[in-house]
Amino acid sequence: MKKNITIISAFLIAALGFYGCSEEGYEDYSPYESKTKELSGDWYVSVYDESGNDNLTGYFLFSTYNTAEDNASMWVDDHNSVFPLKAIVSANVDELTFSGQNTENVYDEEGAATVSEGKVFKDGGMASNTKAVVDSVAFKVTFANDENTYLVAGFKRSGFLEDEH
Repeated sequence: MKKNITIISAFLIAALGFYGCSEEGYEDYSPYESKTKELSGDWYVSVYDESGNDNLTGYFLFSTYNTAEDNASMWVDDHNSVFPLKAIVSANVDELTFSGQNTENVYDEEGAATVSEGKVFKDGGMASNTKAVVDSVAFKVTFANDENTYLVAGFKRSGFLEDEH
């Protein structure tokens, strides 16, 4: 009797397992991929003077992500932490570049931003503590209400706790 219960239980568990793996209802599902996926992400960046010699900040979180239109443009966003900077720039995904001339700066009404020489380097960076190979980013930025040009450069967020800043 105990053997029969074990066999029936095993059969029921196997049947439920196969039923749980059914793709029924997902035939028309296609995962979404942003057109700017290759340029998008969270980055730990620092700000330097235009020559790149003087580090003006420590690392801070910076993001690049698609716009609602999901076309050849994307947001650059420092989360209102340093400049402040949140603006839409043109993106060239094939070349992994981005730029924007006198774009509206959402965080600063008086400081329209110009982003130039923006570039993502695939596997071109190293996370600060784990030394994991990650993408890197660099661009120059100027503001209408600030005569200085700043170089922003850093590495993509690795996902490891040790690399969080």
